[in-house]
Amino acid sequence: MEGGFHLGHDEQEVRDNVAQLAQRGVAYITVAHLFWRGVATNAPALPFMPDWLYGLLFPQPQQVGLSPLGRAAVNAMVDHGILVDVTHMSERAMMDTLELLDERDPRRQVP
Repeated sequence: MEGGFHLGHDEQEVRDNVAQLAQRGVAYITVAHLFWRGVATNAPALPFMPDWLYGLLFPQPQQVGLSPLGRAAVNAMVDHGILVDVTHMSERAMMDTLELLDERDPRRQVP
């Protein structure tokens, strides 16, 4: 599935929907997709557009990687064995994701 913004409007809805997607066999979710939609900041995604113009037309917060909805999504994905696809994430969002995964498993052990 592409776009974590599809998962819900609040953290509980995100957790519930990720659980339901896992039950239905979803293997991975691309958390960021194309534009800032309140979940994870993204890397410029339109190859025909220079990065500076993309940033001007599609602004996003500079100090955000994962929003609370993004954190809820990543946590729920880990809980339910869904792969976290970091494709399209900004560097900040990727770092937030990796830090969250390290928080969850500081010894980096596979269950």
